[in-house]
Amino acid sequence: MNVGQAERERDGAGYSRMPTRNPVTARDILTPLFFFWRRVLIAFLIPVIAALFAAALAQRTFTAESRLLILLGDDYVLKNPLTGAIPGLSFDRSQIVHAETEIIASRELAAATIQSLGVERVYPHIKGPLREQAAAEQFQRDLAIENVPQSNVIRLTLKNGDRQVSADALNKLVSFYQVRRRGVFEQNSQGSVDDQMKSLNEQLNQVEKQIQAFSLMHGFIDLQLEMTSAQNQEIALKTELHAIDQQLAERNGRVGLLTRNSAATPEVSDLSTDYVRSQQADSLGQALVSLQNQRRDAAAQYVDGSPIVAELDRRITKMQADLAVAPQQQVNQVHRGINPIHQEIDTALKNGQADQAGLTQSKTASETALANIQARMADLVKLGPEYRALMRTRALLETGVTELAKQSAETRLATNLSHSQANVRVLQAATPPITSKTGRPVMVLSGIIVGLIAAGGVTVLSVALLQSMLTPADVEAKLATPVVLAVSSDPDASPRHGERGLPSPMYLTPDDIKVLNHLLRSIAPRAHCSLQMIGPSDGVGVSNLLVDYALLAARERQKVLLLDLEPLPGRSCSHLLAARGATLTAIGADGAVARVGESNLYVTPPDHNHELTLGERDWTRLLGQACKEYDLILIDAPPLSRSWLGLFAAPSVDVTLAVVEAEGTRAPVALNMIERIGGVGGLVAAAILNKRRFYIPRIIYSWL
Repeated sequence: MNVGQAERERDGAGYSRMPTRNPVTARDILTPLFFFWRRVLIAFLIPVIAALFAAALAQRTFTAESRLLILLGDDYVLKNPLTGAIPGLSFDRSQIVHAETEIIASRELAAATIQSLGVERVYPHIKGPLREQAAAEQFQRDLAIENVPQSNVIRLTLKNGDRQVSADALNKLVSFYQVRRRGVFEQNSQGSVDDQMKSLNEQLNQVEKQIQAFSLMHGFIDLQLEMTSAQNQEIALKTELHAIDQQLAERNGRVGLLTRNSAATPEVSDLSTDYVRSQQADSLGQALVSLQNQRRDAAAQYVDGSPIVAELDRRITKMQADLAVAPQQQVNQVHRGINPIHQEIDTALKNGQADQAGLTQSKTASETALANIQARMADLVKLGPEYRALMRTRALLETGVTELAKQSAETRLATNLSHSQANVRVLQAATPPITSKTGRPVMVLSGIIVGLIAAGGVTVLSVALLQSMLTPADVEAKLATPVVLAVSSDPDASPRHGERGLPSPMYLTPDDIKVLNHLLRSIAPRAHCSLQMIGPSDGVGVSNLLVDYALLAARERQKVLLLDLEPLPGRSCSHLLAARGATLTAIGADGAVARVGESNLYVTPPDHNHELTLGERDWTRLLGQACKEYDLILIDAPPLSRSWLGLFAAPSVDVTLAVVEAEGTRAPVALNMIERIGGVGGLVAAAILNKRRFYIPRIIYSWL
């Protein structure tokens, strides 16, 4: 029988080589746990012991709680600076609460809270140069923020070893948060406006200095005022020149007239005449005085009416009349000199000439001043663009400063209003907690969970690295072959003899034989069948299983031939039957087959040494002849590591079963054996897991 014929026969029988995996059961999961119980226990105990140690060192902590109500306000409505709010663009409740949570959980607030209260008070155990940063990180770990379901309420909790510190720190955090959120949501913060004003003021000061330096360099204070002043000076100088021209013309006319008058006026004239009192008047006066003296003397001597007195009065009267008509003065001397009129004319002429020279000099000075003013005006006109550029810059900066000052006032007002209309309400301020927690149950529970995870990981890793097989699921997974039987490693230690001298089976049960027969009949549905069992190495229990199978099949009135290929000395199927108390009787002239008691079981005798070195056709012919005489032919094939007889017989038998030893057979070796048998046209229909040990306790195993 070649490989193609074997495949066609299998396909015709309706058998599929691909195994059907049984679902993994709880027994398959628990078996590796109990098999690797030492390493699993160590992996479990390490986290648990660490958790117990941490719980023993854990200190009591107090948890302060605060609750905040977040309202929807203008902060979460998108706005256009020109047109106001944009309809439909606003945040929902979850986004608002999440944004507020992110603000509260910021590192900046934690650092500000630690700095405000002091590291020594909040976390006195933290030391070192970077203790503020470490304290801020610890504060963030101790702070828990959660949203109360189906509400706009945020619940804040803070753990600390001091009940008062936990409450104070949480309240301080809330206060910093309220200030911080205003800075986040303000469109124009007071600080930014002040910074802009400071920047503009600095630029304005620089421009002022440039204008001042420009003005000092060019000798004016204000260009427009300087231009106006120059224009006024120009007009005044022109007016002054016009007046000087008029005055100069007038002076020229006067000088000409005075020159002519000076020429017509004599230079010498009578200046004065000296007059003295006339001598006649003096004589008459003296005579009058003498007569008056005589009259006084006569009046004193004579009575009134005396002739002497009367004469004297007459003479006095006559003397007075003469004195009245006599000249009082007479020319004494006449003085001559420079003619004063000529002198006045000459003086006026000199003054006119002086005025003429002064006006001429003044005209020259005015003309020079006018030229200078006009040149100054030309310079000012040239300086105008640069100066006006500086002035425009200053005007713009002044306008910006004015607007920023107005904006600052508006921002300050908006800030004050936001302080009074904040969208955050403190529903519950933090108070010092009364009860404390150590967290020890959580630590222990965490240690147990981590231990369970570690134990599971160790189990999975151990199973992955384990090349041997513990359960039928391992066999199916690693060999890609269905497991038809799983035989326990504990045999029946009390052998019994049944009918016709057949001993009792030690490993297989009647139910197991039913399974094997069903498998055999499903693949080879005919009266005479052949089955081969082969293992990857000696000692996996192939002979014991075949002996039990043969004993149970013989009890069912089947004529069974147990064929042992190249057995080891003292370990053949005949020896096993003899060890169980069976009687073997040789049949035939050559003694190649022995009968067990009076049953239908036939086996190759232990003393029959022969080598079956038949080819594929010889095996087919031999099995065909044997099948005519026996109902069931069971072949005990040696492992491939010792003999090739199993490969030679595999294409000729109906079914080949791979026998693997639990915990003893390496999966790569067994898989290599199955592939080699399939390569020569054999059919490894299923596998038998022999010597399986049950590590799960019976109580637990019975529950599963």
